[in-house]
Amino acid sequence: MLQYSDAVYEVTGTKSKIIRFPGGSNKHLDEEFLAKLHGYGFKIYDWNMQLSDGIDYRTPPQKLYREGTKGSDRFTNIFLLMHCHGVNKNTYKALPDIIKYYKDEGDEFKVITEDTPEKHFRTRNINK
Repeated sequence: MLQYSDAVYEVTGTKSKIIRFPGGSNKHLDEEFLAKLHGYGFKIYDWNMQLSDGIDYRTPPQKLYREGTKGSDRFTNIFLLMHCHGVNKNTYKALPDIIKYYKDEGDEFKVITEDTPEKHFRTRNINK
């Protein structure tokens, strides 16, 4: 794990202890692995809201907006998964309205730091 952290540092010049598993942690994370990651000081961040832009990049911006704002009142902290590949042009179109929605609701956008509470999916049972 540390070799990947070193590789990120070489490319970005920033040491990071934040992990986001491709596709989420649910197929990768069990209690033993989580403990090992924590032992190295890593934190895992999944999402609690997501847009369908990862399934279909042609999803209309209006639908992406609805997905990115509907049900947001259920969460104290929102980790919103949006895709930023070059084909996701509708994601770029929806993003300013989604940001405005949350700012109008009084929410803030913050960088994940060491103090940000970890957010990961439930761990798998390692005894299976």
